Amino acid sequence: PPKTPLGTPKPRRTNNDTVRMPMVIVNEPALNLLLRVARRAPEALQSEALAAVDVLLQDSTANRLAAERAGLGSLLLEWLPHTPTEGSPSIRGRVTSLLCAAASGSFSARDSRRAVSLL
Repeated sequence: PPKTPLGTPKPRRTNNDTVRMPMVIVNEPALNLLLRVARRAPEALQSEALAAVDVLLQDSTANRLAAERAGLGSLLLEWLPHTPTEGSPSIRGRVTSLLCAAASGSFSARDSRRAVSLL
């Protein structure tokens, strides 16, 4: 299978016996770079990048651990206060959803304090 900057597809069988190829992140810094670039992109591209990363994180525990090692929680906590509260709830919602997925494996005490301070 072709290798991409973020990972290599791993085959998996589904209930109806079809083969599904989820991506497994092998280049953790590429994930961080993708979101740093997306943060500066127009809103439509931000939404697409966040949706793609969300699919990766929802797909496997290995990807959530890779996101943790890449420092995704800190990056998303930096991004969250700068998302508009009006006009674009989808970006804020996607960042929040990704933050929950990235924090599901582990969340540092420093990131926890930052998250509470946002409340």
